[in-house]
Amino acid sequence: MARNEYVTTSWFEGSSNPNDIKTEDFERFLLHNRLRGHVYQVVGHDGDYLVIKYGTEEFSISKDACIKLAVQNVLQVGEKVALTESSAVACIREIVWHFKRQEPFYLVTVDDRKKSRRYAHHELVAVR
Repeated sequence: MARNEYVTTSWFEGSSNPNDIKTEDFERFLLHNRLRGHVYQVVGHDGDYLVIKYGTEEFSISKDACIKLAVQNVLQVGEKVALTESSAVACIREIVWHFKRQEPFYLVTVDDRKKSRRYAHHELVAVR
């Protein structure tokens, strides 16, 4: 499996087939999938399902319920980054696909406070 393969999902509660999510992952996925357009990293295949990762969580979801994204080198949930605007150190808390711009945007936390601003990839530098 390519390390730089990413998807978002077209699956939404009430309008999608519950069988698209493996039974053992269903409840966790419902709790997680409140914000539409999360960017998930593909970490494996399981028959007709993709194993997708978001932060520390992994889910198995039907390939038909996923939209492949033409993007590489996505930062990860929980990763420490520096903001280019201020050099403040932040932690990535959400990664969401911007459909109009065809790129991910990031929501971050600085000093345990959620920033409301959305950041583009070029506005963040990974802290190693």
